[in-house]
Amino acid sequence: MQQHKEIFREPKDAEKYQLVMENYYAAIYDREKKGAIMMGVCRGRMSEGLDFSDNAARMVIIIGIPFP
Repeated sequence: MQQHKEIFREPKDAEKYQLVMENYYAAIYDREKKGAIMMGVCRGRMSEGLDFSDNAARMVIIIGIPFP
């Protein structure tokens, strides 16, 4: 997958969250990079109040829900 798209993961550390999101948005709007993949956790930081409008999220795949 990394040959085609840059991959970002939701960080466990809250301080790194903003930096990861800025890098993700930079990658998806850069025409030379041809998009990116963001991996996150259901019910995690990214699923709460984050707006993936327009081309920020063109597909969502849910694999499983984390066990408490």
